[in-house]
Amino acid sequence: GSASTGMILASAARFSPGGGALRITGSALAPLVLDPSAVGVVPTGTYAGNGLDAIVVPRVAFGVSGQVLAVSMQPRGVPYQMGTAEDPNPVQQVGVGTAGTAILAIEPGTTLAMLPGYRLDVDAAAGGSLVAIGTAAAPITMTSAATTPAAGDWVGLVFRGVPNAGTA
Repeated sequence: GSASTGMILASAARFSPGGGALRITGSALAPLVLDPSAVGVVPTGTYAGNGLDAIVVPRVAFGVSGQVLAVSMQPRGVPYQMGTAEDPNPVQQVGVGTAGTAILAIEPGTTLAMLPGYRLDVDAAAGGSLVAIGTAAAPITMTSAATTPAAGDWVGLVFRGVPNAGTA
């Protein structure tokens, strides 16, 4: 019943792995806004019944120079909205700088909703990899987050350099 966002995890804050279920409903905005490094530990639970039924991931790069980061987006009953209206640059980047590794795995059944104009960049030279292998029963869906979705709302996936061996 929050008057704005139900919960915000910023500056690499995250949930403890293995925690219990979480229920965020009745918020005026999104149930949860979190740093990209925390998407892998979003607890099971209920995130629907809010002004915006999506887990919001602001435009902050997955990984920093010299860091090893592997996160796995899991289906949580609502899409992950990539970006916010306040983001100055419409690029969500996987891999940054040098000597680091950033792996974004998207589990079957997960939906990513991109704001208009957004794109997901996977920078192989900066250690970025994307693993997104859906199934017929549980596809991975990448779609528009526009109020009225239309073809061309979001840019797409961009691979910089030859994709790393871990990209699938």
